[in-house]
Amino acid sequence: MGLAARLGVEHEATVQRLWDVAADAQWRWRDRAEDPLLAPSQRRGTQVVVRSCEGMIAERAAGGP
Repeated sequence: MGLAARLGVEHEATVQRLWDVAADAQWRWRDRAEDPLLAPSQRRGTQVVVRSCEGMIAERAAGGP
């Protein structure tokens, strides 16, 4: 599965669009992960999503697909 599909954007998305969407998702989920009202299992789940976003950003920064 490509980066565009993982981010839920059009296949023809520009590099800048991929970067913007991944960064936005990372910060949105990071904020959610810090919500004190979340149960521990929910917090762990959001942290997994944050790490996935960080991986997508690192992939983009390295010039990956």
